[in-house]
Amino acid sequence: MKFTLSLLLTAALPLLAADPAKPRKAKPAPAAMVPVATYNFEDHIAGKAINDALRGAGIDFNILTGSGATIDVDAPAAAAARDVLEKLVAKQHVAVHVIKADGK
Repeated sequence: MKFTLSLLLTAALPLLAADPAKPRKAKPAPAAMVPVATYNFEDHIAGKAINDALRGAGIDFNILTGSGATIDVDAPAAAAARDVLEKLVAKQHVAVHVIKADGK
């Protein structure tokens, strides 16, 4: 019993020590990720070309896989990523569907 009470008090101590009059700093919200393109995940040539183009442009991205692959980037970088991918499609003729800002 003494051990359990000790653990409860130890866990509650930081909560008791916090000043309720002082507001806590809010953590900044993570930037929203928006989809910018899709491609066939089994097309390794397209995947490598996309990876090289976006990394070369300094754009951070995520690739979500399922029946295909969707490329997501931070919302502020979406326009730049779309431009890079459209140039990639025109230059290297890779099979990538660039999703426009209106979702089409």
